[in-house]
Amino acid sequence: MSQNSKQQPLKLWRYARKNKGAIGTCSFLGIIVITVIVTSVQANNWATWTGLGSREAITTTTVTKQDSDGNVIESSTVTSTPGKTFWDWLSLLGVPLSLAVLGYWFQQQQKQREQDASEKQQKIANEQAAEDILQDFFDRLSTLLIGQNILAIPTKDSLQPDEQELIDTAIDIIRARTLSVLRRFKSDKARKTSVIKFLIDTEIIDKAKLSLRNANLSNVDLRSTNLSGADLSNADLSNADLSNADLSNADLSKSILANANFIRTNLSSAKLTGAQIFNTDFTNSQLDRADFSSAYLSDANLNNTNLSDINLSKADLNSASFIGANLESVQLNTASFSIHQFKDAVLNDIDLDESQRLTLELYQSNLDENQMIQALREALDNVGSNELSAQSIETIEEARNML
Repeated sequence: MSQNSKQQPLKLWRYARKNKGAIGTCSFLGIIVITVIVTSVQANNWATWTGLGSREAITTTTVTKQDSDGNVIESSTVTSTPGKTFWDWLSLLGVPLSLAVLGYWFQQQQKQREQDASEKQQKIANEQAAEDILQDFFDRLSTLLIGQNILAIPTKDSLQPDEQELIDTAIDIIRARTLSVLRRFKSDKARKTSVIKFLIDTEIIDKAKLSLRNANLSNVDLRSTNLSGADLSNADLSNADLSNADLSNADLSKSILANANFIRTNLSSAKLTGAQIFNTDFTNSQLDRADFSSAYLSDANLNNTNLSDINLSKADLNSASFIGANLESVQLNTASFSIHQFKDAVLNDIDLDESQRLTLELYQSNLDENQMIQALREALDNVGSNELSAQSIETIEEARNML
């Protein structure tokens, strides 16, 4: 179904709502007309009463009086006119009723135009107010940075106590203003993006180490930006676009990354411990040495990514995809995952218990069903049941059930 066909019922509903007075009046008159016609039909005189059938003609009768001699002494003329039919009354009332309905309709149209104009003016006023807030934010931060030479102080080899106090105070003020303006622009994607890009361009994040923890950065467009080493812990980055960005060594711990775009992003050595990663796309990203411990990666796309030396311990990897990923030297101990998720991944020198390693090796092999069963039996005999944990037994049973 096309988008236009889906919106058609909504347009009709809005039109009916705008013109409900005129529609109600017309409906009321229609009900009266139908009621009268039905009543007339039931009374068997609908044609005569409504005027839609044959009508009585106008008749003129002359009455004379004569005396005894036959002379006319009095003459009178009587004219008989049939009563008005429903159609006659409708003709008489139709014009004023039509004018009344049209007048009401024009009145409603005028009210709607005034309401639309008022809403448009309000929208323009809101846009202008938001633009003023954004410009005031830029002006105040520019004055602070230039007036106090904030960005030059951190580059010194050693800071005096008064310089350290100055830089700490300035950064606290900048952070407070930044979080405040981001809250004001909660659903304003474009202006939130402008705020962060201003902080990046002025190097406040890089040189002054401005922290963006707990910031609302949902829906921001930060493609190809440099946020290396940035503190984004506990930040809301849901639906954000960070494709091709540099987030190496960034702190994203406990952040919300639902539906975010990290395609071809550099996340080398980034910290994502405890992050909420729902339906996030990391395709072709650089994730080597990143820390995903205790992270929740539901339906995350990690296809063709470099995951070498990353920490996935205690992470929930269920439903995540690792097709073509490089998992060399990855820590997977105590992580929650399904064996089939790693069928096409590169798994060299990964940190697994013996049963998990065994099952992965067998699953990635090209053995047929009988060969797989024999290999499992031999491997279990070698490992020994007393060395298998409950998780290990579940892992092996999973591989056996997939045969």
